[in-house]
Amino acid sequence: MKKAVYRVKELANKECKLGFYEGKILGIPAWRVLRFKTRTNYFKKNTEFNNKSNKKEDVSIAILVKSYFNSFLALIKLLLSSKRCSNVIYAFPRLARLDDTYLDKFTDPMIEYTDVKNDFLIFQRSLGGSHSKPRKHDNNTIETDFIDITVKILGVVFFPIFLLCYVKTILGIYKKAKELFGVGFLFVIKSSIDLGEFYTKHFFVKILLRKLQAKNVFVVNRGAFIPVIVSARKVNARVYEMQHGVTLSDTILYAGEYHPLADPDYFLAFGKKWIASQFYIPLEKIVNVGWGYKRMVNNSLQKPVFSDKCILVISSPNCTFKLFDVVLKLAEVFSEYEFHLRLHPQEGYKEAQYKAIAEIDNIKMDDRSVDSAVVVNRYKYLIGENSSVLYEALCLNKRVARIEMGGLEIKDQNNRATTGFFYVKSIEDFKEFLNLEGELNSLPEQGVYDDFDETVVNKLIKNCKL
Repeated sequence: MKKAVYRVKELANKECKLGFYEGKILGIPAWRVLRFKTRTNYFKKNTEFNNKSNKKEDVSIAILVKSYFNSFLALIKLLLSSKRCSNVIYAFPRLARLDDTYLDKFTDPMIEYTDVKNDFLIFQRSLGGSHSKPRKHDNNTIETDFIDITVKILGVVFFPIFLLCYVKTILGIYKKAKELFGVGFLFVIKSSIDLGEFYTKHFFVKILLRKLQAKNVFVVNRGAFIPVIVSARKVNARVYEMQHGVTLSDTILYAGEYHPLADPDYFLAFGKKWIASQFYIPLEKIVNVGWGYKRMVNNSLQKPVFSDKCILVISSPNCTFKLFDVVLKLAEVFSEYEFHLRLHPQEGYKEAQYKAIAEIDNIKMDDRSVDSAVVVNRYKYLIGENSSVLYEALCLNKRVARIEMGGLEIKDQNNRATTGFFYVKSIEDFKEFLNLEGELNSLPEQGVYDDFDETVVNKLIKNCKL
């Protein structure tokens, strides 16, 4: 008999009760290094969760090698220089394209509009060895391919050593994970490699931060940059995590025990709505700084708008195929409308979906190389389930429907009173949505995407009281 699939919060509670957080590495629970990948695999295996494209993109070995050696030279040059830097930014790997420039929409606006711009250095990870150019603040950016690839190699080469050093911790977690997640013995080897990567990356990062005499370190996504957070703490730098998406309820990234060494000093939120429990950090450490990217988008060049007969569909990994099936029904009933499907960057369809799209005249794929905020501005109507892009659309005064049919489920842990959304539970509801008159949106008062307040960041980096 197949076991019931736990919800995220149930899973997190069971991890705590079973003692997943007991074994330590470099002063933090080893489970903090392993949990996101383990949870992701669990939900991919047991649900329709889909966080990776099924269309594999070729990775150019030549580009990887070139990026690796360019990064090595840049890092050596930095280490041999006399450079000091108070503000160090570990940017989001996936850059947005705004006008003709690529940027990290979470950290680059913060740099642009605050005193951080007077003294900063960006460390940029790649996506498959490729770096998008031209990049905003490129002269203050160092690519980290050398470190990122080297630690993966060292993790594999030295995994027996890390297994021996942390055998009690790894086997302890394995026994519990076998019961809770149904993992096999391969989990032991993979965990040894992951812990080895964490340890060696922490070593490299600590060297860089100590050399720079960093005082403030900004990261996007604490799960991806946990070696950076721990390293910053070891050199007495303050750590700030930038909110990188609308988080409506418990997620596999955040849910679980707070740890003062593994979590940031402050979590910088988009708006007052996000001073809430789903980020699993004490509420007094969540600071509302607003949404700097909104200011940048408003000042950017605008692309031509689509007809009101075009509807943008915002998909996300947790609802990929259910939402697609709903769109098929809508496209059939509302044949006079054209539905443009926009996938999450970590999301992909199977061949069956791409074949269906090719055969249906009024369903098309959106160009996701263009940033979502720019794309949203081109439409009047948007639909989806729980994606943060739906909130961006409300912020830009668009008509937005959240779909609650075909097995789709609306999540909003704070409250469900966010006005401006239209909720669609049937074909008739969707027809009503398209025929609405007047204004729907009252998002500016909701605290979802507040105006950016640079004075808050300026006080934080100077260690002043808020």
